[in-house]
Amino acid sequence: SFDNDFFLDSIVKVRNAEIMYKAVNFYLTMHPMLFTRLMEVLEDLVDHSRVVSQLRRTGDWALQIGQEYMKAVQKANLSAVNEALNELYIE
Repeated sequence: SFDNDFFLDSIVKVRNAEIMYKAVNFYLTMHPMLFTRLMEVLEDLVDHSRVVSQLRRTGDWALQIGQEYMKAVQKANLSAVNEALNELYIE
């Protein structure tokens, strides 16, 4: 069975960034309700523009799931994050 806490403890120790982005896809497809917690753990380790791109490719529902994460990283003032949030606010 899947142990979310063990996974989160392990993912921050990974040196290969590609595995982190695969984890983002895994959470979006298999455990979307836990996505915000994953991103809290990975916030300092990932490229936020790339994560927003992954959210867009997954679908509009993924942008909605990622809204809390995007609000948390909005302080970085990245255009990809700002544009995605603006789209959500306009809807």
